Amino acid sequence: MSQPIVNLEAIIQDPYDLAVATARTCYSAKGIIRVPQVRSTETARVLRDKISHSTRQAGHLTTRQHAHFVFSLDKVSRNFLWSFLHSHPFYNSEQVSQRYVKVQAGNYTVPPLKEKAKTIYEACIHRQMETYETLNQVLYPHAQAEYLKVFPIRSKHLDTYAKVIRKKCFEVSRYVLPVATHAYLYHTI
Repeated sequence: MSQPIVNLEAIIQDPYDLAVATARTCYSAKGIIRVPQVRSTETARVLRDKISHSTRQAGHLTTRQHAHFVFSLDKVSRNFLWSFLHSHPFYNSEQVSQRYVKVQAGNYTVPPLKEKAKTIYEACIHRQMETYETLNQVLYPHAQAEYLKVFPIRSKHLDTYAKVIRKKCFEVSRYVLPVATHAYLYHTI
């Protein structure tokens, strides 16, 4: 199986200086302190470092929340998203939707397991993927019938709405997918 791919896509320029500029602005009678001001001279840089240290020691950490780092992640498991990325207090993620995008077989994480455990693990994953495929097929006529109850006039052009109906099936079927299923996303901290 392939390894996860992580790229740093974008950052707030000068996050350290920005954090100090925001901290200085909190106590400024002169208005907004700009990033260039906190590093313009040796005296300003000494003050910058002192303020950075003192705000961290005092727990005034909101100043650091202005700095953002945007990563793209590919081939990471849904379990990684839920158990690690989403356990942080300040983040934003935009990940591939299992509700609207069909999950392809073979896109899952395999942890380092001994051969026997790996065989059992992969058999379980394959069963879950087969169940996902079966559910998508079994649910389709029911989803179509319910869809046409809401939009009866669309029965004349069913081929036009097949994709929408199929997505309704994905939305239900996703609950049998393994938590090891790969996802790709943008993640900002």
